[in-house]
Amino acid sequence: VMMAAWETKGARVGYRFPATAEGSDPDAESGIPDSAVETVVANLAIRLAPGFGKTVSAETKRTAGQGYDALLWSAAQPIEQQMPSTLPRGAGNRGSLAPQRPFFPQPDRGPLGSTPGGDLDILTE
Repeated sequence: VMMAAWETKGARVGYRFPATAEGSDPDAESGIPDSAVETVVANLAIRLAPGFGKTVSAETKRTAGQGYDALLWSAAQPIEQQMPSTLPRGAGNRGSLAPQRPFFPQPDRGPLGSTPGGDLDILTE
């Protein structure tokens, strides 16, 4: 549940969610990279401690908070999106040799072009 909450906040750490809650296997690989394990464990300890009648040390809280902040910073991935053709590019987007294009171009939905050898042909405007 904690990893699902993190996922909705943009912290994508590669956790492998089970198909169903009943299908969860504690021995299965989590998919969490080694660099994030301490952060996940510390935050999970904070969540579980009250249920066991325990209090968490200040050091564990600090580790969890700092680790989570670092994790968000490194794992947050912006969602890609295509800009609409009605959105202005903004000031300063004037090319001296290219024609004036004050708006983003329409998305190209055609097939990817390739060279005769089969390599992708990357075209730039």
